[in-house]
Amino acid sequence: MEVLQILLNHKNERGKIVRYDFRGIITSVDFIDLYRNRYRNLVIIPLINSLVAIPLTDELFDEINTNQEMAITNYEYLTDQIGKFCSEISQYSRTAYVEAEYFGGVGSQSGIVWELGEVILKRP
Repeated sequence: MEVLQILLNHKNERGKIVRYDFRGIITSVDFIDLYRNRYRNLVIIPLINSLVAIPLTDELFDEINTNQEMAITNYEYLTDQIGKFCSEISQYSRTAYVEAEYFGGVGSQSGIVWELGEVILKRP
């Protein structure tokens, strides 16, 4: 989560964090060749150490879910279809789904990590 804080912080003129918001997937660059053409709204942002972020935009959310989703408890945007996608990616690389939202220093973050198709960590 610290990587997200560094990348997504918005500071005011006094250097205080005002707001950041992220929902998406973090995984290794290794998955790209397998999934690059699967979703046309998939945006891949290179991070550090061969990691990539895949923001869950409204367009990607709709494309993955195709109006057949079931929400996952304690998450605002995570659905069973997005979880299935993360589980598939995790067959090749450890994969995390992250939701984080802060405003004026107050907020929350949650995440689930998959490895080899199984959930290995869940933090609501």
